[in-house]
Amino acid sequence: MHTMPGAEKPARISMRRFLKAQFECDDDYCRIRILDSAVVGGRTAYAAMEWVMKGNDRRQVVGVVLSLEKEPSPRGKTIIAKEMIESMLPSDADCPNRILELLSATDDPRALEWRQRCRDRWRRRSAETGGHH
Repeated sequence: MHTMPGAEKPARISMRRFLKAQFECDDDYCRIRILDSAVVGGRTAYAAMEWVMKGNDRRQVVGVVLSLEKEPSPRGKTIIAKEMIESMLPSDADCPNRILELLSATDDPRALEWRQRCRDRWRRRSAETGGHH
C-alpha cells in the first residue's frame, strides 16, 4: 500500500478524497482504485481497494482497515495510526456490508475470518436494534 502510518488528513478534506489521493495510482504495472470507503465510529476507516494487474488484467478487490487518531484541536488533523489489509486479520471488524459485498472471492482463511466477524457484528447489532443500525 502507498500510505505509511502517520499520514495526516487535514480536517477540511473528506476521508474518501484523502483515501483516493493516498492509495490510487495507475502505472505501467497496475491500477489501484478505492471503490468505496466508510468511517465507522470516528476511529476506523474501511475501504474496498481494487487492484488490476496490467498485462494479464487480473482484478482483485481487497478490504483495507485504517486505525485513525484525531488531534484534539477543532481543526485537528486525522492521523493514520495503522493500516492493514483483510488478510492481516485486523482486530477492527465493523466494516459495512456495502463494502464487504464489493470484495473479491477469496480462499485466504484470515480474510474469510475477518469478513465473517464483520458480518456477525452487524448481524448482532441489527438484532439488538430491531433491524436498524
